[in-house]
Amino acid sequence: MGMTLDRITTEEVDGLLLSGSPSYVNQGLRTLRRLLGKAVEWKVIAVAPRIRLLPEPERQQVLDPESESKAGGRWQTASERRLGHHSGHGNAA
Repeated sequence: MGMTLDRITTEEVDGLLLSGSPSYVNQGLRTLRRLLGKAVEWKVIAVAPRIRLLPEPERQQVLDPESESKAGGRWQTASERRLGHHSGHGNAA
């Protein structure tokens, strides 16, 4: 792209054609957002552009039997964690 930090705008970032899964693209966007935030902190640029991340599908975690036994049944589904519910799985402490 060949531009200086002060020339990066929200429109420029939104126009980037990045390939890969949404989570992979978001990793790059988070890195850029961090870099621009540091540039503001260090007074290299006055303001950082807003960087919007792509929506990511909910991830499902799958444990193999050995990992599940090591966890001791202390797990909840993502929706249970979001709702603050006890899963009822495993040991109640």
